[in-house]
Amino acid sequence: MKKILIVDDEDNMRKILSLALKKRNYEVATASSAIEGLKKISGFSPDMIVSDIKMDKMNGLEFLRNIRINYGGIPVCFITAYGSIQGAVEAMKLGAVDYLEKPFDIGSLIEIIEENSITAKEKSEKVEIIGSSEILKNILKIAKKVANTDATVLIKGETGVGKDLIAQFIHQNSNRSKGPFVKVDCTAIPSELFESELFGHKKGAFTGAIDDRIGKFEVADTGTIFLDEIGTLNLDMQKKFLRIIQEKILVRIGEAKERSIDIRIITATNSDLEKMVTAGKFRKDLYFRLKHFEIFISPLKNRNEDVKELIDFFLNRYNEKYKEKKTISEIGLEKLLQYDYPGNIRELENILEQAYIISDTKIISKNDLIFTNLAEEDSDNTMDMNLRKMEKQLVIRALKITGGNLSKAAKILGINRNQLAYKLEKYN
Repeated sequence: MKKILIVDDEDNMRKILSLALKKRNYEVATASSAIEGLKKISGFSPDMIVSDIKMDKMNGLEFLRNIRINYGGIPVCFITAYGSIQGAVEAMKLGAVDYLEKPFDIGSLIEIIEENSITAKEKSEKVEIIGSSEILKNILKIAKKVANTDATVLIKGETGVGKDLIAQFIHQNSNRSKGPFVKVDCTAIPSELFESELFGHKKGAFTGAIDDRIGKFEVADTGTIFLDEIGTLNLDMQKKFLRIIQEKILVRIGEAKERSIDIRIITATNSDLEKMVTAGKFRKDLYFRLKHFEIFISPLKNRNEDVKELIDFFLNRYNEKYKEKKTISEIGLEKLLQYDYPGNIRELENILEQAYIISDTKIISKNDLIFTNLAEEDSDNTMDMNLRKMEKQLVIRALKITGGNLSKAAKILGINRNQLAYKLEKYN
């Protein structure tokens, strides 16, 4: 049963569309404003959104921009009155799949829904955590216990161990599971935009603020917000974040109005926050607020029992993705089990997919496996040399495996042919 979210500030339009779609066996949720619609998206997880364009406080175009920022590519179809056709055209430029002019035939809307709504596989499914080691079992046991509290959780562990999956696991096993789960990668947002992204802003609050924006804290209202790599926040943002934790109140940039929010906060880091506190780079009061409850995820090299299960999981995924049926040789499997994975699960996944792509047979051999582990050094200069050495080794390895085929080698390396040609010249 496909799920449709209807967003319109006219009661009659919501009722008419809701009844018409329910009669055709769609599951329907409604919202009387764009702001309410944004809050319903995560909990309802619609296959498609049908929205009016002309609405108070936040119009359809601003609604669509917020959807793209916070929820990615959910299909949106607009319904519009005659005088708002130009707005509908603008919406199409921003990525709306279609629009209908009022009054319209319900059959036309059904056609648009059937042609454009996303499938269940394309939507984010319930998080699946692979592995049966005692270490992982204990982590999940602890996560389940803390899930139904509102305790702030700090998840620690190396890059690639799956901190985001544990955060989702906590959310999905909590009494907030029907609310939004909003993930924020603190390393991916420029520092000058961070406050706007988290707190939102009012139109005209600064150069470039072309419309009102709901920040990620507000989007997460009634649900969970997960801030990955919290150690990268500057001290000014740390102070503002502390107020959110303490008072659950925020103020959008350019406004004086205080807004109450009901959120659960989970953070993660691969940094040593205690050392950062000692060095004056992280607020002590914030640190103790965040570590109300701590979960440490052990690196993959300490969970060898999980590696085999992850290999089987990823191979099944690639068999489905690439419409083939490949297995791995015994020697190849042994080699994977002996490796220490400095990049953890993410590295295992990358190694396997690269091997899957370059393997010319149904059995992935040890020669198809590309490993990049190098001895770590303390010196910044040595690290730079190691990165250059690693890149050169990867280029050479890709060329050897593909017999000098530049296009295929570039595909393995995740770059285009021109970039590969530049690296060949760079490394002589």
